[in-house]
Amino acid sequence: MPLPKREKNEQAREFMGRCMASNVMKEEYPDQKQRVAVCTSQSRSEANKSNLGQMVQEELVYAEYLSDAECGCGEVEELTESNFVVPNEEDYEDFGEDVEEIDFASLWENIRKKKEREGKNYKPAKKGDKDRPKKDAWDRAKADSVDLLV
Repeated sequence: MPLPKREKNEQAREFMGRCMASNVMKEEYPDQKQRVAVCTSQSRSEANKSNLGQMVQEELVYAEYLSDAECGCGEVEELTESNFVVPNEEDYEDFGEDVEEIDFASLWENIRKKKEREGKNYKPAKKGDKDRPKKDAWDRAKADSVDLLV
């Protein structure tokens, strides 16, 4: 039976999808890795060799199909905004396991502990010191303390 051929203005992604889903290809090449290799070679043979940018984009498509074939995942669906579903709380099953609560010290608690540890020798860390919190940590700590006051 004849193998699928890439049409003149057909994109590599469209051809690879059509070729991989073809019944002829599934019968002749039941192994997905073989099918990817044959479809890739068919697509490359009909590709526009004068457009380097398009060739690079097509190679990325081929690499994506090869990685999908190697993972053994079977059918892989691309996750997009339209098919992304966030499960509700009632979708989860409760197996009666204990929930582990993690308590961690805030920035201000760590500074207080350091003051207690060093006693009268305590000097606040200067900018550039390894003990000095980063600017974003300061901002988060300030925001948290404002939230606590409200």
